[in-house]
Amino acid sequence: MLGLALAGLPVIIGMFIGAPLFAGDLETGTAKFVGVQSYGRWSWVATKLGMAAVFAGAAALSTGIAMKALWTPLVNHMAVNADFTSAGGFDTTGPVAVALAVLGVLIGAAAGLLTRRTLPAMVVTLVALLAVKTVWSQMRMMFATTVTKTTGGGRFGEGESPKVPDNALEVDTSYVTGDGSLRGWGTCTNAEDRPACLRRDGVVGWSKEYLPFSHMDAMQWAATGALAGLILLTAGVLVYAARRALR
Repeated sequence: MLGLALAGLPVIIGMFIGAPLFAGDLETGTAKFVGVQSYGRWSWVATKLGMAAVFAGAAALSTGIAMKALWTPLVNHMAVNADFTSAGGFDTTGPVAVALAVLGVLIGAAAGLLTRRTLPAMVVTLVALLAVKTVWSQMRMMFATTVTKTTGGGRFGEGESPKVPDNALEVDTSYVTGDGSLRGWGTCTNAEDRPACLRRDGVVGWSKEYLPFSHMDAMQWAATGALAGLILLTAGVLVYAARRALR
């Protein structure tokens, strides 16, 4: 539950820090006086945005360190629900947590500059970040480097499948045929003589794909690289929105 709550941190940061960052000043008219100050409008934008991003990154880093310390013993002891690729484990620890928090600030700030009103900016930020998180949940495993173990020689009994390490996440279990192709675990389920049916299909053993916990760090850095691209894209939108709002 704690992991799921912290997975929503980028949304909270985006709505309550990023969205009002510029929208409040634009809505009240305070932003009109920025241009007459000695440091200029772009310095004002950079200062406010930089402070918000540093705060968000520091908050995500501190909670991420605590969550990593909590998740590591859970995974190593195969605790129930210790899925380190889930939002509660993957998105709340390591560099991914920091990248998502900074992204939340940028999306919120861009929404504030585009809408120029606090409440609409918060709504736009909420919708945008929920969409990002939905798409992101389908992409995490793209950055995983899994390991596959197989058996052969006609060994495909229930107790003959390869053993997955205690601290690894099982990704897929299949039958493997003599030519190396895979058959779904449900193959020949309805057959009267399942072993004979499997042999007729050319099954010679098991194939198990899993993700070791030791691969998580590399997986997170690869994912952070992808998020960095999205951060740069959002920053571009933010610059465009700032030009429009502060001209």
